[in-house]
Amino acid sequence: MRIGFWGYFSLPLFLIWLCFPAISHASAITIWGDANNTLTTASVLESATNVIALAAGDAHCLALRSDGTVVAWGAGKGNVLGTWPLVWDSQVKTPSSQRFVEAFVKKYGKPPENQAWGDYLSTKHVAQAMNETKSTDSTKVVEHLEKGAKFDILKTREGYYRDWDHQLMQQMYTLTFKPEAEVKDRWDLFTLSAPVPGADQSLEVLAPTKTENNCTMPA
Repeated sequence: MRIGFWGYFSLPLFLIWLCFPAISHASAITIWGDANNTLTTASVLESATNVIALAAGDAHCLALRSDGTVVAWGAGKGNVLGTWPLVWDSQVKTPSSQRFVEAFVKKYGKPPENQAWGDYLSTKHVAQAMNETKSTDSTKVVEHLEKGAKFDILKTREGYYRDWDHQLMQQMYTLTFKPEAEVKDRWDLFTLSAPVPGADQSLEVLAPTKTENNCTMPA
């Protein structure tokens, strides 16, 4: 059984938490990264000039200067900025979303992130499809999904899996990172937009067409 739950939406989610440097035209560095790390970067950036190459890991960056020396720093609070696409966040205020968030916080002591949301829903959707088909046969489950079965995805609109590439059609959001002075704790990093597309638009306006997407799921 092949279901593309994340599909083309996956990449932006995981990149948010990495450390990203970029060299400007003046050989200075702009960086952003994981705000859970408490190491700030202002002091090292002042010395990271004449940079000719960069490398980055999950929570650190390295800058090679023209004189052969290297500057290293960790991602820290205040180093995430801009507007990013997002599939879901614990700030979504639907009844089912808040029930999930409350149960997750009670069990794990922290709000769920996108990975927890995806793991929960993908399992829940398969179980729902099995109940609706009264079968555990994977072919029957997939056929049921391909017929347009609707699922609660903890948002204001239900989602469904598109028949030809098995991608989940769903609403999306954008997040905007808060200035460092406005961040209250390690979870209070950004504000969330209203969902898109609009209520009068098809969910597929966000998805690639057959011409744009080479992914297919033949029988």
